[in-house]
Amino acid sequence: MRKEIIFEMSSPYRDTFRIQGYWFGTGEPSLAIVGPMRGDEAQQQYICATMVNELQRIERRGEIEPGKSILVIPTCNPFSLNVNHRFWSMDGTDINRMFPGYDRGETTQRIAAAIFDKIKSFKYGIQLASFYVPGDFIPHVRMLKTGYEDIDGARLFGLPYITIREPLPFDTTLLNYNWQIWETKAFSLYSGHTETIDEDAALISREAILRFMGKTGIIDSVPPSPAYDSVLIDEAELVAVQARHAGILQRLMGVGCAVRPGDVMSRIIDPLNGNILEEVKATVNGVIFFSHHRPLIYQNALIYRRDSSFFYAQLPDVLDVPELPELPESLETLETPETPETSESPEHPESPRPDFISSGINNKKTGNPCIHLLGQVRMRALGLSISVLFCLYKCGYARASC
Repeated sequence: MRKEIIFEMSSPYRDTFRIQGYWFGTGEPSLAIVGPMRGDEAQQQYICATMVNELQRIERRGEIEPGKSILVIPTCNPFSLNVNHRFWSMDGTDINRMFPGYDRGETTQRIAAAIFDKIKSFKYGIQLASFYVPGDFIPHVRMLKTGYEDIDGARLFGLPYITIREPLPFDTTLLNYNWQIWETKAFSLYSGHTETIDEDAALISREAILRFMGKTGIIDSVPPSPAYDSVLIDEAELVAVQARHAGILQRLMGVGCAVRPGDVMSRIIDPLNGNILEEVKATVNGVIFFSHHRPLIYQNALIYRRDSSFFYAQLPDVLDVPELPELPESLETLETPETPETSESPEHPESPRPDFISSGINNKKTGNPCIHLLGQVRMRALGLSISVLFCLYKCGYARASC
């Protein structure tokens, strides 16, 4: 690993402002990972710091492919991070809205110009970004439709979702947009949280980046953790749920929850008398993709965004499932097969089998009726699953590959 100063300027107080980068491997610029540009992106900062630590170990083991180099910029705005201010503290501008930058312009334009000059020639680019509304996300990859977006490349992360959207006029100053225009395959990675550190979500994001690096031939290993077959959605398809009242937000459902019409997702409570002002109910089938997480909510503010195209969202209200035989009313009616007694010997010790029941009873020796019932339930659940999938396929709600 070698360290480089990407940008530096003197400050009227505190230390000199520096943006630092960490290089791994040698050769063509293969991957640039850019960390937070805003001062409240603690989760993104944490992921970048742990990525630097992990890449040091990978480099020591010699697992970076020859001729490949990786650059990690852990933070682009250490000043705002120090004072806990989301945007540039001096004038409130957003560095991520200043690309490709201008080296003779305002401070944030100069910062953007220095960063972009260093990373614009990379083959792949990953930005750890955050949403403009405070809340939690399902981890996903986000891209703008520029004509250069790489959806197949986004699938290599193995995250649950890939979202795309049409850029608005002011989106032309985003890093993701300019990276794509300069023919870098750019991906914005949303790790689920912003102001707080979530270890599980951070691990998912870190392993997604390592998985991408392994599948693109930058490193010679891929994390053993399972990957998702990512669902591609257009952000225009997401259903927005807004608050009709201001008050205290009591969240009953969070990201990843599947909902049906009428499900109560949250309540808005009067901050003075505790009365329930509003029950926020689902109006369509869907999966909660984004959830506002602050305790107070304003009128007309965004509470949820739901994906109505995901598999759970497409379950019809009534399924025509073949009737299954009823389970016995009690365990006593079950006929438990007798198991012949066997003598154990040191040469052939009995291998314990894992049970889903935590009682520790060895069902092979005792013929435990609970385990026998569980076996019947499993077989009937399998039959029900097959019936459900067949109905979904016949109704056009699922692909044959399901």
